[in-house]
Amino acid sequence: MAETRKLAAILAADVVGYSRLAGSDEDRTLSRLRGLRSDLIDPAIAAHHGRVVKRTGDGSPATYEGPLRVICDPMKPSISSPL
Repeated sequence: MAETRKLAAILAADVVGYSRLAGSDEDRTLSRLRGLRSDLIDPAIAAHHGRVVKRTGDGSPATYEGPLRVICDPMKPSISSPL
């Protein structure tokens, strides 16, 4: 049986300062992170044909059909949004 291969790109996103923020107010930090994921991050990933692979605390690895999709992914708002 012939093997089928796919080219994929992986985006690894992480929240800078998450441990510090969670240490000072864990409930508020988790609530804000969930809101950002559902309102901003997940829709941006989906809009560029990406798929979140796994939730890892403050990280979100995602896969895309190719490298151009990752480059075009508008993750900048999530980077500048404070938790």
